[in-house]
Amino acid sequence: MKNYVVLFAFVAAVLLLNSCKKEINETPPESGTPQLISEIVADPSFDWRTETDIKFLIKIPQTAPIGVIKVYSAESGIVFFRALASHDIDLEISLNIPTYIKKVDIEYSDPTLLAKTVDVTLATRTITHTFEFSGLKSTTNVMADSDNDGVPDDEDDYPDDPTRAFDNSYPGNDVDGNELFNTLAWEDTYKGTGDYDFNDLVADYRFEYVTNAQNEIVDDLLLNFNVRCSGATHHNGFGFQMPGVAENLITDVSGYRLTADYINLTPNNLEAGHDGDSATVIIFDDSYSLFPPSPYGPKKNTIVEESLVNCDTTITIEPPYYGVDTFDIRVTFVAGVLAANLNLTNWNPFIIESYTNYVRCLEIHLPDYATTVLGTCSSGDYRTPVHNLPWGVNVGSYFDYTFESGCPVSEDTVVNPIFNVQEMNLGHLKFIEWVQSNGANFADWYMPKPDYRDCDFFYINLHYTFTPNVCAHYLEPTIYPYLPNLAPPN
Repeated sequence: MKNYVVLFAFVAAVLLLNSCKKEINETPPESGTPQLISEIVADPSFDWRTETDIKFLIKIPQTAPIGVIKVYSAESGIVFFRALASHDIDLEISLNIPTYIKKVDIEYSDPTLLAKTVDVTLATRTITHTFEFSGLKSTTNVMADSDNDGVPDDEDDYPDDPTRAFDNSYPGNDVDGNELFNTLAWEDTYKGTGDYDFNDLVADYRFEYVTNAQNEIVDDLLLNFNVRCSGATHHNGFGFQMPGVAENLITDVSGYRLTADYINLTPNNLEAGHDGDSATVIIFDDSYSLFPPSPYGPKKNTIVEESLVNCDTTITIEPPYYGVDTFDIRVTFVAGVLAANLNLTNWNPFIIESYTNYVRCLEIHLPDYATTVLGTCSSGDYRTPVHNLPWGVNVGSYFDYTFESGCPVSEDTVVNPIFNVQEMNLGHLKFIEWVQSNGANFADWYMPKPDYRDCDFFYINLHYTFTPNVCAHYLEPTIYPYLPNLAPPN
């Protein structure tokens, strides 16, 4: 991940403390329990997912009153889906359910139909549910519907607007109504293992859109990305593809930042050069353009040319904090596009690993995701040879990342013996067990639970004092990380 040229002995000594080297030998590990990610040989079939794609087949009796179907988690308070029931067709939807969710609830707004709680496991792929009658009296006739769109006022987010009915979001809101985000975390060393601290790019994301009573998209699809860390020396780009979404269904895209002049756009601001049936959006094309200036001074290390932002602990005694760089990507659709056709559960994010000449050909995707037609320098399933390790993870929650490799550690800390690399599992203590069990154990390894973390390796722990062995930034939502471009409090 970090490419350094040793010019003098002094610089070499500084670099030893300042950062890691990118290439790790791709050889099978020795026998015994692996203590490092680079020692793991993962099962080639392991999908590395922290979410489960589940297809829901929901049937409503023909004689049932009009009502709203809701799929949610009562335990966590997260609502995954809401829509007005249709009696003439069965409802078929695909939803991403985080692996820390063990039960989902399927509910109908009218009490004549019984709610259902369903257990969810890693093996769950389809849930079929036919609502049964409860024997209770319907309340449909007495429920108000001010805008006459068929959605009762108490289920309608826009009770006075017949063109709008439901606010939808992914990954949803918690029990207190706070917006939830998932996180993408990347290594940017294609074909090499990298240092496996997963902080070359750390970006939280959230989707929001409004649907009407016919489950059609109204207004825009808002994709909110909060970039918290850029620990890469490459000038990387970042984008996503919407498989199966035709480019001509989109009239405009806004909110992106292009500064390097190697991305070509269509008239509706999608990336040009694709096949027309999988709309592609580029969010930014140069990670060096991220983060406005900080009170601490320039982003780049003065010893070597790099941009280690919000992850490096060796630049100063008090590591600089540059806030969060936020992108509000708005995608405007033509009228009548069904939300189910957006295929948001299978969106395809990727980084573009660009060098000084900004060649648009090397993409790094999540494991087993497809390369776009412009990724002509990329191939394979986006796993390392021999070890089957990914370069990107999609975490079904906020992801708290560890600081940059090469920082001073205690003598008994287990690091990669070749390059003194401190890998992400030093902070996330259950990660290796999750991988070795093929996801069966510690499927919630990324959650802020006691004994799941060693807080000494988390960047946020350098600025704040947290509950021992938890150290999760969203336990302190008023101060971290969404203070825009401000230094943290003393």
